[in-house]
Amino acid sequence: MFRRIKILTLLQLSDRIKLKKGGSIKSILARAGIITLSLVLITAICSALIYLLCDLMSIPKTNSLITFVIFFLQIMSVIACTAGLLKTLYLGKDNAILLSYPAHHVEVFLSKILVFYIYEFIKGVFLILPLLLGFGIIYKMISIVYILMVLLMIFILPLFPVLIGAFLTMPVLFITRVINKI
Repeated sequence: MFRRIKILTLLQLSDRIKLKKGGSIKSILARAGIITLSLVLITAICSALIYLLCDLMSIPKTNSLITFVIFFLQIMSVIACTAGLLKTLYLGKDNAILLSYPAHHVEVFLSKILVFYIYEFIKGVFLILPLLLGFGIIYKMISIVYILMVLLMIFILPLFPVLIGAFLTMPVLFITRVINKI
């Protein structure tokens, strides 16, 4: 079962993301350097924006600000995941192909959800990680424990929008079909 889910997930990811097996060490190091540089740059921009918002607009530097930003990003992710999962799970053109493979329907469904989790994880690495590191820099909380907690959050936070979006797709599909009939 897990092997088939892995194959289905990699198959769907390979359609949208260029997955290269191998490659020269130079190209791998160059790509890792570009990703690291972009994360550092995004973190610096997030730190500057947080500093400007807090100091110039007199927004208090409290934990409520971090909570509000994470809550807002999670709500936006739930909306995006619900729309994307609705399109992918029930209205996708690749469903006929994937369901014809020797796999159970549940495995296809789980692989599609896993693909969405991977997309949300990548988005979290490039959005939430720099944002939380920026908060840590501004609040002067950067430590090994803080960085480990941020890394843990990067793995946990994408779960909520994907799972909530998966549960909301059925009622949204029903409502859109009822509205379209009217």
